Amino acid sequence: MMLGLLIVFWATPDMSATRLALAVLLTIYLFIGIQFEERSLIQEYGDKYKVYKKDIGIFFTVR
Repeated sequence: MMLGLLIVFWATPDMSATRLALAVLLTIYLFIGIQFEERSLIQEYGDKYKVYKKDIGIFFTVR
């Protein structure tokens, strides 16, 4: 889902200055949100989530 949002932010055929600023700000917001979400998931699921996170990574499966 996060990767899809990044594609939507950056895949535009006509990147104006306003769209560039919006894409940069939303990308930063997304990465900050990922950090908060991961903290919450670690609190809820503990070591199970840490193992899952090692296998999945942030955007792609790492195998």
